[in-house]
Amino acid sequence: MTSILHAQGLVKDYPGVKAVDNVELTIEQGVCFGLLGPNGA
Repeated sequence: MTSILHAQGLVKDYPGVKAVDNVELTIEQGVCFGLLGPNGA
């Protein structure tokens, strides 16, 4: 399959919370992808 999105080294934090740390992600064409946090958001 063909990759339509590739990201690496993603980091996101909020005051006092590291939400995402060094994430690598590849999404292939035709794939349905979802990402949920611990509270369902």
